[in-house]
Amino acid sequence: MPSRTRWAVAALALPLLLGACAANGTGATVTDSPTPTSDPVEVETPEPPPAWERLEVGDLSVQVPPEVGVETLDDGSALLTVPASGLATDPLEVLRVEDGQATWLEDGTVTLAQGAAFGGVVAHPPTPGVRVTAQGTTVALRADPAAVSTDDVTLWVGGQGAQSMTWGIREGGRSLIVVPTDWARAAGAAGVEAVWAQMQDDDEAATTTMYDQLLCHGLGAPDKDSWNLEPWRPDVGLLAVLAAACNPS
Repeated sequence: MPSRTRWAVAALALPLLLGACAANGTGATVTDSPTPTSDPVEVETPEPPPAWERLEVGDLSVQVPPEVGVETLDDGSALLTVPASGLATDPLEVLRVEDGQATWLEDGTVTLAQGAAFGGVVAHPPTPGVRVTAQGTTVALRADPAAVSTDDVTLWVGGQGAQSMTWGIREGGRSLIVVPTDWARAAGAAGVEAVWAQMQDDDEAATTTMYDQLLCHGLGAPDKDSWNLEPWRPDVGLLAVLAAACNPS
């Protein structure tokens, strides 16, 4: 090819080559990426569940969820109303004892221990198809799916077993006259344990025979005006105490 023709070709090709190099620095053709036109997706942050509310019951400090109704009684105990709509086959948490322990008892009641404070929970009146459970610091309700009641559940929470305990003389010997709270009379084993916790400060009262007499009264004669417990009565075992109508001799 004549030199003039080669220069003409070069003159025509050079601007094209320089333009390509300026575009990407390598001579390769670059295609701009399309600019997104869709709006960013807004993600809604779920609101945290409502905080549980603190409730003072006697010397106990407990917490209840906001959907549970609370009525404080004159003796310091409290009635909790749990809506039937909240019951399901999974346990429904209804109470927490702060820095303490909730313990389920064989009769279906629950004791609450928190340092020196002691109390408990009982379903009153009992609700068919619903039972009270406890684990750790939490009290819950468990519903039987085959027999769930449509009624609200009422739990009675007490923080004191005895409203008074005084020593007197009965049948010629010393007798501890225990006047239980209304809650303790209705609370079965939990009520007995709450009274027993108050008796621990007195060495004369905290004996096996006194406990058996207390249990006999609490489960067999809860409505008596007072439960009279005598430390001088023989330690003959619970069955013999029951057979002797709480007064073994």
